[in-house]
Amino acid sequence: MQASAIIAQEDPSGAKRLLAYIVCDGRPSPRASELRTLVLNQLPDYMLPSTFIRVDELPITVHGKLDRNALPAPDGNNTLPEDEFVAPRTPLEERVTAIIANLLGLDKVGVNENFFLIGGHSLLGTQLIARVRDAFGVDLSLRSIFDLPTPAQLAQEIERLMIASLDAMSADEIQRLLHQARAAKT
Repeated sequence: MQASAIIAQEDPSGAKRLLAYIVCDGRPSPRASELRTLVLNQLPDYMLPSTFIRVDELPITVHGKLDRNALPAPDGNNTLPEDEFVAPRTPLEERVTAIIANLLGLDKVGVNENFFLIGGHSLLGTQLIARVRDAFGVDLSLRSIFDLPTPAQLAQEIERLMIASLDAMSADEIQRLLHQARAAKT
């Protein structure tokens, strides 16, 4: 890595997140997870960038300072991947990754990406809980998002909660729910 800069930027929810811009001087781009590990050894967790963006050079003002306004916004072409992208494998994982991508303002999210390492934080975690409740009718705890931060893990927990909810229902409640679902289809 030849040069780097870290800036704070407001995300779609209004919260601040740290973006790291790096110049790799012609070398292959490292994975964001590799850079994050390197940075974690030198900075506290709260100073860890959520996104790493590759640039050809850092823009400089006429006064020799970093031109923050000339830095590109992160997108699918310049953002370094965490690890190898793993696409959703089930409809439930597809829905969970779509919810997280929308919440964080990202184009896509892999099933093994950590919610907190790609820009999530506790306030966004509460919004994720609300969106999961709306989409699946189950209540995740904030603790479960910290303990199970990947979409794959969250999908498994949502499935477990949905099954537990069905197991707790009486036969009449299940029949009523099935009847409502059939009526909604027509």
